[in-house]
Amino acid sequence: MAWHRPEPSYRKGERRKHPADVEFQSRVGWLAAKARGAAPVDKVGEWELVRCEFYVPDRRRRDVDNLEKNLLDGLTGVIFKDDAQVVHICDKFKKYDKQNPRTVVELRPTSGYMR
Repeated sequence: MAWHRPEPSYRKGERRKHPADVEFQSRVGWLAAKARGAAPVDKVGEWELVRCEFYVPDRRRRDVDNLEKNLLDGLTGVIFKDDAQVVHICDKFKKYDKQNPRTVVELRPTSGYMR
């Protein structure tokens, strides 16, 4: 997936997402739906983000938490109903790879359920 600078734009006092963020989230959702197949969206289960690696094309300063938020926003409504269902995030890394920028994600349901 292509990388961008996660910078919001503002209009009439309203915070809006940067168009590149919207595109990234849309691509994440599309790829997740393709990987999920016909499985329904989980409305009550809890999820664990086991591994999250962001390979960026340049050495510009990026906040890993913002990259992670865009990723979770893209998975919302596709894998789980709300990103609040993600109860644990294990490992997240930002690495440099100019030739092949990408995001690697491992996500699994936990044994517990939201009450």
